[in-house]
Amino acid sequence: AESVDKPPVGLNRRRQDDCLTIRTLNSADTIPLGTDLDPLNGYRNLWAANQVDDLNMKSLVQCDLGRRVMDAENVGFSYAREVDKKSGYNFEGVRRAVSYFLRQGMHVVVVAKRDVEKLRNEFGDQIKVILGERTDDIMVLQHAHRSNCPFVSRDGYEIWKTDKRLNQDLREWMRVAERIQVRFSWGIHGDFVPDWDMLSYPGLRPSEGGGADREQCWGCKASKAGGSPGKWAWWQNEHRWFCAGCCERWSEKKGGR
Repeated sequence: AESVDKPPVGLNRRRQDDCLTIRTLNSADTIPLGTDLDPLNGYRNLWAANQVDDLNMKSLVQCDLGRRVMDAENVGFSYAREVDKKSGYNFEGVRRAVSYFLRQGMHVVVVAKRDVEKLRNEFGDQIKVILGERTDDIMVLQHAHRSNCPFVSRDGYEIWKTDKRLNQDLREWMRVAERIQVRFSWGIHGDFVPDWDMLSYPGLRPSEGGGADREQCWGCKASKAGGSPGKWAWWQNEHRWFCAGCCERWSEKKGGR
């Protein structure tokens, strides 16, 4: 079995220029303590996502970048076609892709329809292998959703975004996750080359100026300053903060239907 040393990833390898500038009310103290240090929540940082304008950065701060879920069928068939110049599937492509992510210190989950035992014998407990069978595409999405992490595949998954047989939470998550889907190519020597690296979590730092519009209720625009009660909610494909009054009126309208 191949043993791979794991270099530091995530917060341990963040550079200063990887930090995101967050507009806050007045000072650095307005960034909640531990905002970008939440592994128990899968690094699902909804507070930070609501402060960032760039949609790609929104996706980064909401996902666990230290994990990858891999579509083995997609990887193995592409290796055979593009490197071997043959039809069919080649386990070697999957082996090279898994090895690449392990060298980056990633936790790797492989959804596979074949060579399951071969994968386990090759990498042991360094990875987790899931038997995908006929619905392997859905299994890739399901496990990436549960881990809240990027998934490795060239497939578009468009047909699943509107399939009502899938849970609504999964379909909404896919709208965010499509921005951090990892596609790939093969180098001149058959080495695995991903498009997006996404090897570190962006840090947060306050800007020098205003931004009070970010710290208010999305419904009535009441200020969130001073610890006003309220909660975050999914609204129009974005996570927004609503004050207690708007939440109560919303609940009353739903109850009156």
